[in-house]
Amino acid sequence: MHGPSETGHAGFALPDPSAVETIPLAQLQAVLVQLAALLVAIGARLAPPAIPPPTSPYTAEEAAALLGKSKTWVWRQARAKRLPGRKAGKTWTFPRDEFDRLLRRRAHIAA
Repeated sequence: MHGPSETGHAGFALPDPSAVETIPLAQLQAVLVQLAALLVAIGARLAPPAIPPPTSPYTAEEAAALLGKSKTWVWRQARAKRLPGRKAGKTWTFPRDEFDRLLRRRAHIAA
């Protein structure tokens, strides 16, 4: 067993790779399954935390692309309150949750 200075953690050491030669052939598959499970657990522990989907609003350009329309058409519809847009200064934005709901409704009606 290695000391803390060699492994970074007291009391834990990986087996020597040459020990593989001592494992009976019939048990190698079981060892590989255990190793795979260990790698999955390590990967999960090292993975960065899940990032929530973006909540920033769509731009007029994004909204137009999603609808297959021009920016001018999107601006006119937003001004007429037919699209869920917000204007801040000269910039139109479209809240994702409301806009996505509108897209789902449109897809349902078209189907």
